[in-house]
Amino acid sequence: MPIDGWFDCGGMSALLATNRYLLPRNARVPAHIGKKNIIIHPVNIHESCEVFQSIIGPYTTVAEGCV
Repeated sequence: MPIDGWFDCGGMSALLATNRYLLPRNARVPAHIGKKNIIIHPVNIHESCEVFQSIIGPYTTVAEGCV
């Protein structure tokens, strides 16, 4: 995978800025998440997640196994 840049994640503001840069390029939402949820892109939700009647986003990642 080519590297597009070097991103400093040492501080909170740098971490948030890096997230805002990277997330739109890697966003994905499994089809089963869209039902009865409001998704505000960009978001990245792992396929194994269970989400119920929620508002998710923007700039949010939900990791593997989350409920």
